[in-house]
Amino acid sequence: MTYLCLEAEEAVFNSEPNTSIRLSSKNPDAYVNRVIQILVHKEGGKMPFFNDDQIIDALMRDGLTREEALDYAIVGCVEPTGYGNTMGSTNAGMFNLAKCLELALFNGVCQMSGMQMGPKTGYLTDFKTFEEVQEAFRTQVTYFVNLMVCSLNCTEKLIGDYCPHIFSSLLLDGCLENGRDCTRGGAKYNHIGINGVGTADVADSLNVIRHMIYETHSVSAEEVMEAMRTDFKDQEILRQRFLNQVPKYGNDVDAADHMAVWVAKLYCDCVRDKATVRGGTFRPGLFCLSSNTPLGRQVCALPSGRLAGTPLGDGGISPKHSMDTHGPTAAARSVAKLPHTLAINGVNFNMKFLPSILKTPEDRQKLTDLIRTYFSLGGMHIQFNILTREKLIA
Repeated sequence: MTYLCLEAEEAVFNSEPNTSIRLSSKNPDAYVNRVIQILVHKEGGKMPFFNDDQIIDALMRDGLTREEALDYAIVGCVEPTGYGNTMGSTNAGMFNLAKCLELALFNGVCQMSGMQMGPKTGYLTDFKTFEEVQEAFRTQVTYFVNLMVCSLNCTEKLIGDYCPHIFSSLLLDGCLENGRDCTRGGAKYNHIGINGVGTADVADSLNVIRHMIYETHSVSAEEVMEAMRTDFKDQEILRQRFLNQVPKYGNDVDAADHMAVWVAKLYCDCVRDKATVRGGTFRPGLFCLSSNTPLGRQVCALPSGRLAGTPLGDGGISPKHSMDTHGPTAAARSVAKLPHTLAINGVNFNMKFLPSILKTPEDRQKLTDLIRTYFSLGGMHIQFNILTREKLIA
């Protein structure tokens, strides 16, 4: 049946529905190779892979029974959810981690508008140690997560009061039994998912600050703040130093990768287990869909070397584009270090390949081995854009 479904997917290959590939260590390599063969043939970014073994265990720790966890489905793009029993609101909000870093370095003042937006946590020039920088960032993230939780609970309350989902409630376990609409907490499981955006941008920026200001003392805090304020105006040499003299997340360098781990864990810890108005909990995710572009427009230049208003890193937990310079295996090892199961609302790791390097069965087996190894290291999701330049132009 699986192979028949894949054959139909190859024949039709519409943009929707999005066919998700659940992969267990028990599944044969022939299954993975067939999916890759379709992606190479059709040149598309569909059919993401999900780590069954890890997701099932994570969902059981999140409260589902084993039977329910075995029968999970993917909501939207990457969100693992109980099937037929969950009101998840998995894409309720996107949280701009990079903006929190900007505010942490400028005493809560937005550099795009000049407004006092966050709590007054001090300026970069005030911080004597790198730990003080981290604490300021933690304060900003905590403050805005609490605001987002309050806002979303108000929204969910209004939806329950004025926009009941009667048809959906008929199909979700618990609603008829409880006599409550799913928008009012009738479903067996109730969650709200908010997803952190900009993990790689923040990690790379913090690594530059730590290394160049506090470890080597090769750049002053004043220089970093001036570059951020002016969008590196007349400071291209400094920007290139930020880009090239400090290891970046995605190259299997522990010093760089562990900062991304710290950022991801901080965000997930701030979000998880907060109560929803429907009687469930908030769930953190680390993915962005396409929100990295509009959210990037709201953030000034960053110490990572990123320019003001440009997109934040795509893919949620993917390395920042062009910063992973040591190949796909190094990138996969870096990403696998993050606490994926804490972000049970979903993670997103994108990789891009030319079809020409995946033409032969031997080539496709190498990619199969990469997926297997990445999952064995703790990866939860991976998907591939296998496209030519000509296809993109067309």
